[in-house]
Amino acid sequence: MVRAQSPRLLSFLNLVETTIQNEEPDVVCKSRTVNYHKGVACLVLSDGNTIHLQCFHLADGKICLKASVLWQIGGVPGEYSIYPTDNFDWLTAAYNVMNVWKAGPIAAAAAASS
Repeated sequence: MVRAQSPRLLSFLNLVETTIQNEEPDVVCKSRTVNYHKGVACLVLSDGNTIHLQCFHLADGKICLKASVLWQIGGVPGEYSIYPTDNFDWLTAAYNVMNVWKAGPIAAAAAASS
């Protein structure tokens, strides 16, 4: 089941990378890792922050894609969950992940405490 999710995972990772580079051209991808078997991917950025993606099936059989932004300085990770439906707008979801990254660790800590 995870293998069917992997192309979507890699495509979404590319979209997230593109949206970040469009918004902040000075921040580039240092490395990208995808584990097709486990359905996880990781994007390490030149600013030292990391974006992890995990794709999995929910109990009702639907797919969930979870994005976690880990900050170089530590703190509460920023998280964004995606529950795609028919005709889902993946570009908007990628921009939402980019906005979590751009908001930074203080916004993530505030969101986690609320």
